[in-house]
Amino acid sequence: MKTVDFSELNNIDYAVYRIVPVYQHWHNNDVWSSPPGGRPNSALMYFSNCATSYILNGKSHLVAHKGDLAYLPYKSEYSCKFFDCLNNSKKESSLIINFELFDDRNEPFVLDNSIRVIKPGQGTYYYESFKQAVLLFYESAASYNRIRAMLYNLLTDVALEVRRENLYGRSITRIYKGIDYIEHNFTSDLSIPELASMCHVSETCFRRLFRLYAGMPPKEYINHLRISKARVLLESGTVTVADTALALGFDDASYFSRLYKNKTGSTPSSRITGPK
Repeated sequence: MKTVDFSELNNIDYAVYRIVPVYQHWHNNDVWSSPPGGRPNSALMYFSNCATSYILNGKSHLVAHKGDLAYLPYKSEYSCKFFDCLNNSKKESSLIINFELFDDRNEPFVLDNSIRVIKPGQGTYYYESFKQAVLLFYESAASYNRIRAMLYNLLTDVALEVRRENLYGRSITRIYKGIDYIEHNFTSDLSIPELASMCHVSETCFRRLFRLYAGMPPKEYINHLRISKARVLLESGTVTVADTALALGFDDASYFSRLYKNKTGSTPSSRITGPK
């Protein structure tokens, strides 16, 4: 099955289906094993009042503690032994959201070939999000799409958590604040010296580390993000070339058109069937 790196999830178009959020109650030394052939779906699991040791091929593979998240891929085969459980029938031990992922061609995919434990920076946020999803599923007549929207938000944030973990301990982590700012504000007029100052590094250092991160200079990366977003807007057939340029921070529509053609090989007007 196709695998999409967790940290790249936010760069693709995908859909989630068959979402089933569940409360779970465990006791110390409880053991659970995946069915023959592996999990029937993928899942995100939040450990609110327990911990577990994942066992693969008869050996302890990794441990998830209270406050951790785990991604459990479709078809994965494992056992888990629980410990550090809060013995309170009114409090869940963990919360799990089961789901299936499909790409823009309606082909199924997973985010890893094995179990992944993630240590989030905002544990309270994840707990409340998981709890709300379960409550909506069991106790509310709210639209199923509301639960789907919550899962999209969770997956987006977990993908960012994985990305931070991937950068942790590497020199690139020194400019993570600048990277994050660019990716949330790429339509703004961004100054490289200001971004470097934000990260408490020199402009030369920022440019060097950014190229190591993205494989291109920061300005080129910003234009890459803008052009990628422009393609989506234009292909919707509802936005003019001029309005697309303006929305993405280009004051000059002619410059935008030249850059778009240089980056994609086609003119922006050729991408739309609506007004130009």
